[in-house]
Amino acid sequence: MKRSVYQLDVVDRPFGEVADLLHSRPNELIDPEDLVELRDRNRAVVELDAHLSPFCISCQALVEFGPFTQIDGQMSVATLRVRWEALEHRSWFPTWSGEFEAVPRADHTTQLGFVGTYQPPMGPVGGLADAVILHRVADGALRTFFENALIQLAGRVDVQSDHV
Repeated sequence: MKRSVYQLDVVDRPFGEVADLLHSRPNELIDPEDLVELRDRNRAVVELDAHLSPFCISCQALVEFGPFTQIDGQMSVATLRVRWEALEHRSWFPTWSGEFEAVPRADHTTQLGFVGTYQPPMGPVGGLADAVILHRVADGALRTFFENALIQLAGRVDVQSDHV
């Protein structure tokens, strides 16, 4: 059972700068403190932490970016696919896939969203655990990843992200 997720916020940067970073330097979306290994400009190994009080679940994951697409015109949009999965014990952790979507705003800022899905681990048992409580862990990990990407893009974030 796949679950849909989204995050949405505004970056205090012009659309062109955000689109350029998404296209040419996607690994710069990763918080340097989480970076374990940079494989190339589109792939990195990161340390993912998810919190479920009082526990912290941590794993190394491979994050893959691409492809990037951009449509310019009256309704410009830039998108960058992203996918990540645990490097070890893959059956214990969800697999994520989705895309960042950047859209220019009239005030010369950029709306940045992340829309995607994740597949809970461990089949039907994992799906039940996800429905009961683990979705909070997954949502928290995604929220942290997205907010760190915003920080890398803007240097500061007014953290008022919407999420489901």
